[in-house]
Amino acid sequence: MSEESLPVGWIATKCSEFCSGRNKTFNPTTATESSYVLYSVPSHATGQPEIVTPKEIGSSKQYVTRGDTLISKINPHLNRTWVVGDHPKQIVIASTEWIVFAKSPAVDPGFISFYLRQSTVRDFLCHNASGIGGSLTRIKPAVFDQIPLPVPPLAEQKRIVAKIEELFSELDAGEESLRRARRQLGVYRQSLLKQAFEGKLTAPWRAQHPDASAPRETTLTELVEIKSGNGFPMQYQDGKDGDFPFFKVGDISRNAQAGRRKLGRADNYISAAILKKIRGTLIPPNATVFAKIGAAVALNRRAITSQSCLIDNNAMALVPCDKLDPDFLYLFMRQVDLGEKTRGGAVPSLRKGDIEEIPILLPSLPEQQEIVCLLGGQFEVIEQNEREIDAALKRSEALRQSILKKAFTGQLVPQDPTDEPASALLARIRKERENTLKATVPFRKRPLGKGRRRAR
Repeated sequence: MSEESLPVGWIATKCSEFCSGRNKTFNPTTATESSYVLYSVPSHATGQPEIVTPKEIGSSKQYVTRGDTLISKINPHLNRTWVVGDHPKQIVIASTEWIVFAKSPAVDPGFISFYLRQSTVRDFLCHNASGIGGSLTRIKPAVFDQIPLPVPPLAEQKRIVAKIEELFSELDAGEESLRRARRQLGVYRQSLLKQAFEGKLTAPWRAQHPDASAPRETTLTELVEIKSGNGFPMQYQDGKDGDFPFFKVGDISRNAQAGRRKLGRADNYISAAILKKIRGTLIPPNATVFAKIGAAVALNRRAITSQSCLIDNNAMALVPCDKLDPDFLYLFMRQVDLGEKTRGGAVPSLRKGDIEEIPILLPSLPEQQEIVCLLGGQFEVIEQNEREIDAALKRSEALRQSILKKAFTGQLVPQDPTDEPASALLARIRKERENTLKATVPFRKRPLGKGRRRAR
């Protein structure tokens, strides 16, 4: 925003005016306190900093103080900002993954925090990020310096912050109601699955079909063939022109997260000739696939193969026998918590035996198909409700951004001509800063010139 387009009393500057990058380093090996308040990046999601002992701190951190504004360098699309709160009895530190906007008498901390939450700021940071993705994507401190910052009079900043907090409080309450409803839909879905695979959902159907065989208890070892995927070097993947799609764990997870039951197109395909050369394991259609290694197992995301395909070596496939309806198997596995069955430490994994031992109450094929039909109808209603909730949450986020845009263009609260202009306040602070620096610069002796000798 140019100086001419700003409301009266505002001044155009950049975040470099207030961004201190990183503060003084805190070394946990020289810690003297029994505990510290730590503003870590993971704890941002909880809204509360951690209370940690020196042994729990690990790497070096930075000192921060009340009123400092923090913005995360990691994964900028998440747009995490935080204002350091009041902790009068403890020393406060923060991860070095935070960029620090030091508390200033010219800018209200809430004003900076809300300003940095704008989608325009997030998009700017994402565009200027470096790294290969995820937690490895970071913003260099110099990038934050370039962010333009319109500064209104301090009194108007406080009115803006108060109004945003009022409006956001109403949005927060509405969004929490929506998220609660979505969680309840998830609980209802799991309840339906539990009833289905305990035989309760189709009890009326069995009463109408007395000739149908009763469900019997068995394990998956009798009913499925378990196949593990292969890891293929990229040179064996033929782009999008091969014969067989090659799905990675991420593809399976994203497919399930998007609410799709069957796997569609893949990013990479492998030709029949290459498949023969590398002796890859081909997964037939109608197999249930899921992650078998790493944190993705705990997400419990499943999919069904729609055609013959290959899966990577972090995935596993269950191929049903003729006694098992493929959709029944897929739905059954949706209610099995595979995360509880993993083994190992840092990298949890599933083994073939972990799957084979899973108990199942096996009804007749007609009853399996009835379960699939009943659950399909119920799930369609649930998914429609979830889509409506997601759309409402997106509208709420769009409204937040609209509020922020109005706030930082001077349209959210009225201007007061009696407010001290931001330019005057900023000029006074800059002058005080210069005087402080001059007072702290040590006296330097005049250098010796040619022919001069130091007195003895």
